[in-house]
Amino acid sequence: MNEKIKKILNDINIKSFYVSRGTYKDECCVYNYMEKPAFYADNMKKGTEYTILINLYVKNDIDLKKEKLIKAMNSNGIRGGISQKPQIESNGLYNIPILFNGFIAK
Repeated sequence: MNEKIKKILNDINIKSFYVSRGTYKDECCVYNYMEKPAFYADNMKKGTEYTILINLYVKNDIDLKKEKLIKAMNSNGIRGGISQKPQIESNGLYNIPILFNGFIAK
C-alpha cells in the first residue's frame, strides 16, 4: 500500500512523506495507514483492508487541492475522502486531515 499511495501522490505532483515530514516546511502530504486482514477463503488470508490518513499541508487553494487529492485517490481504487476542517499551523500552512479506505487482494 505504501508504494501505491506514493505513486498516486507523485502523479499529482505533490511531495509526500510516510509518517513524518521532518523539518520540511513547504506544501506536502504526510500519510500513514493501518491494515487488517479482511477476506479469508480456505482458512487463508486473501485480502487486506487499509485505513489511510493523509494530512494535506497547503498554503492556498485549499478546496481545489483537497478535491484534486480525493479525485486521484478515488480514481485509483481507494475509496472515501472524509476530511476535517482545515487547521492553520504555526508555519502558515493549512493542515487538512483526509481519511480513506483501500483494499488489496492477495
